Amino acid sequence: RIMVDYWKKPTNPYWGYVVVNEKALYNSNTSVNFDLHPSEEEPLVMKILALAGEMIQTKGYDSFSYNDLSLRLGIRKASIHHHFPKKQELGLAYLKYRFEAVKDIENQLRNSRMNPPQKLQAFLDLGVQAIEEKKICPVSSFQADRWNINEEMNKVLTKIEETELSILTSILEEGRSSEELFFVGEAKDQANMILSSMKGAMLYAQGQGLDFYKRTMNQVVANLQGSPSA
Repeated sequence: RIMVDYWKKPTNPYWGYVVVNEKALYNSNTSVNFDLHPSEEEPLVMKILALAGEMIQTKGYDSFSYNDLSLRLGIRKASIHHHFPKKQELGLAYLKYRFEAVKDIENQLRNSRMNPPQKLQAFLDLGVQAIEEKKICPVSSFQADRWNINEEMNKVLTKIEETELSILTSILEEGRSSEELFFVGEAKDQANMILSSMKGAMLYAQGQGLDFYKRTMNQVVANLQGSPSA
């Protein structure tokens, strides 16, 4: 009789064995049905996506493997392939997850009672945590690999970029209307410049430190709070 404690709950496992010298010995080749119980599936998918995101932000999309994920998670590579047969499917799932996260940020800022300068500061502060954790922006990471990802992934990446720019454009337009933010030209063009400064500063801060990012973003805000005619 064998007593087993499962680290994860398989659905209906079968322990294969062979008889040697009248003794039953475990045989991994004939042991089957160690798939996860349905109650374990969703948490595992989220763990895979979270760890993939960490590696995308520290190593880059092209620089980690399913073996890296399986070793960190303590599961078989087959369990990852079960949910994401190909790495591009994992990358696409992560990009869709990031898109939903950006849409959530957009909705939170839209429904917030903060004034436009406060909304702008809240958006710029999103870069602080990544820098503190020595990670780069996941969007920037995919942008660096843009020519190595498939068309479907590129489409979702573009949607994320457009949403980030839309968030900033809306804040700037609101700020101009309330006379709390001042700038020359179209709000969309100003949003392009701010987002480029933000993402670039996040990369520079990996070497120059968090203070570099904060000082750069403080300058961005300061440039918008004085009348352009002053």
